Amino acid sequence: MYSILRFLSAMLGIIFLSALHIGLAFVLPFPWSKINIILTLLVVLMFWWDSGFVVWFAFFSHLIIELYTTAPFGILLISGTVSVLLAFWLYKYLFTNRSWYAAGALGFLTIVSYRSIYVGAILLFKFFGLTQMPAWRNIIQTLSWELLFSVPAIALLFFIISRFSRRLNASLDHSSLFKV
Repeated sequence: MYSILRFLSAMLGIIFLSALHIGLAFVLPFPWSKINIILTLLVVLMFWWDSGFVVWFAFFSHLIIELYTTAPFGILLISGTVSVLLAFWLYKYLFTNRSWYAAGALGFLTIVSYRSIYVGAILLFKFFGLTQMPAWRNIIQTLSWELLFSVPAIALLFFIISRFSRRLNASLDHSSLFKV
């Protein structure tokens, strides 16, 4: 029974995250609409859960987002999932410090890798004649706005949550939190 409830809550979380990302992209005015809600919350959840489940969460949320994009199918899915996978590896082996600036740096690297993989996939599709290349100015502008709004949002969200949660507190021994 517990596993069914956990599965249903994960599915509702994925749908809610995707709907929040799409909804805020349409509701917020121009520069604010460029915040990447999915990657922002997934980086914070990576620190919170300390589990590779966040990669599956990224895969299914980007699969839903993929249904509403004008880019060829698979570009957002691959770039989002691979960038979160790279971020999870960096989190496990490089960013072992649980602090707001480590979360911000990991968010920065996640967004840069997301856009780099996205541009690489677009170039690959263009090489095979399957799509048109968007203007470089638009790509750089989108990356700049995402970095300007998403990275501080990750750091601020992590900082606020860490003040109220023992799980994100850097001064605790986290292995003792899961012992019974």
